[in-house]
Amino acid sequence: MSRVGIVGLGPGAISAPDSIETWSIPWGGALTHDVYFEIHKDWRTILNEDSNYQDRLECLPLVYFIGEKPIANSDIYPLDEVTEMFGCYLESSIAYMLAKAILDGYKEIELYGISGDDKYTMQRPNLEYLIGFGRGKGLKISVQSESKLLTSEFESGRYGN
Repeated sequence: MSRVGIVGLGPGAISAPDSIETWSIPWGGALTHDVYFEIHKDWRTILNEDSNYQDRLECLPLVYFIGEKPIANSDIYPLDEVTEMFGCYLESSIAYMLAKAILDGYKEIELYGISGDDKYTMQRPNLEYLIGFGRGKGLKISVQSESKLLTSEFESGRYGN
């Protein structure tokens, strides 16, 4: 395992190359990825307006769930191992994916369609922590230029200039 793409639903999601393994979330966007993560405990009701959600999940190649394997093509997310490494600081589905990629030993992790702004602003610090953690371990973690992740609000890009 050397390279994985983690794909959100924001601008740039379609930029993920077909030549690498990609992970995503199953409730929106293209359902053409290799692995999906449904980390909500109440996944059966969270999208209650979508009566076909479980059917859609059953058509995907692999879906990770927390604490259960409710469908044939599922596996249990390694929450204990991830929690041992990172604590309970996991603020989004993307964070769960990034933490697992680091845990699994991927050497290159590419983030696509993850804006880090608007309604996801409160999740941004957690993703930046995980990116820093991975980079500190020598991993190559890249973020699309369209993303607000790892950017500064200062005009020059850093404080004091």
